[in-house]
Amino acid sequence: MTAPRQTSRPVRRELRLARPAWHTAMAPDRLPWALGRLLDGATICWHADPPASFGPQMRGYRLVLADPEGGTLTAEREAADFSARERLAAQALVRVVRMRRALARPRPARPLALPRGERLLLHPATVAEQDAVATLLPREHQADRGRLNLLLSPRLGRGVLATTADGHAVGWAALIWDGPGAEIMLLVTGTWAKRRLGDALLRELTGIALSAGLRDMWVHTTCDDASVGDAVFRVFRHVDVDSDATGTTLTVLPDDALDEQTVMIPGTGISPRRWTAP
Repeated sequence: MTAPRQTSRPVRRELRLARPAWHTAMAPDRLPWALGRLLDGATICWHADPPASFGPQMRGYRLVLADPEGGTLTAEREAADFSARERLAAQALVRVVRMRRALARPRPARPLALPRGERLLLHPATVAEQDAVATLLPREHQADRGRLNLLLSPRLGRGVLATTADGHAVGWAALIWDGPGAEIMLLVTGTWAKRRLGDALLRELTGIALSAGLRDMWVHTTCDDASVGDAVFRVFRHVDVDSDATGTTLTVLPDDALDEQTVMIPGTGISPRRWTAP
């Protein structure tokens, strides 16, 4: 009987890098996951601060890498320090993502039609749109660019920005990853909230959540943003409501959104409940 062929150690090392590299090339958002696999279960964290250099650095037991999407990725583990081979392999994965980004065509804005016929443009919301999103924030929060930069990072979630034809921002919506679910962030200017832009942006987030395989989504509301709650109840069949002294949390399932053409009829089982924020 022929003995099973043994894979040589150099070949095993190459295969160990090839699998994460393939997943990363196909889905750049999974770079942190691929790094964790490559580095024997190391804990991968993202930081908004830019790195000191593009090459891999060691700070004590922590491996520091420049994230192609902006910010810094760090890897840490208790078992042992990272070898020179592991550091080079991790940098190779980062270069795969950087090369894919350099070759990728920018995604054009998509037209968005509202129920009353108004037309807007929908863009992916990234750190590059920080100034536009900042105009939607209350004046007292516009200076907090560090937190906004964090919310717009693709490592923490995904979002969309709605603008008029002349480039004026009128709405922003995002999902901030949190385990198997995500928190909804929704900002719409007053006049456009009345035109149901919030509903359209929630439907966009629903599509993102379904493609990402999220289990549920939730949004925290207060008496100052009752229009957000109204939009949630118009878009989803079932809404779980949890209120306390700080406000109300509305939780929904991504696959529970009503069809866009559904007509709400008061008194029927699908009519959204009215609610009052504390």
